[in-house]
Amino acid sequence: YLKHQIAKLSSFISTMEFHPSSWRAGRPYMLVDHFKDVTPQETVQMDKECPRNIILEGYLRGCHIEAGTK
Repeated sequence: YLKHQIAKLSSFISTMEFHPSSWRAGRPYMLVDHFKDVTPQETVQMDKECPRNIILEGYLRGCHIEAGTK
């Protein structure tokens, strides 16, 4: 490629504006960095299929999450 073609392409790429898709902007989603299981060990030992309590840490994207949303 010629130098002016490369310069033109790099200029075009550096000035591009990326717009989030309407689906992502209208729905909440979370990127989980890590999670922790806080279920008492006694409960887990008695019943391996018991409901678990977990703490998620990460980043929320899109719109806000409403109370009660799973």
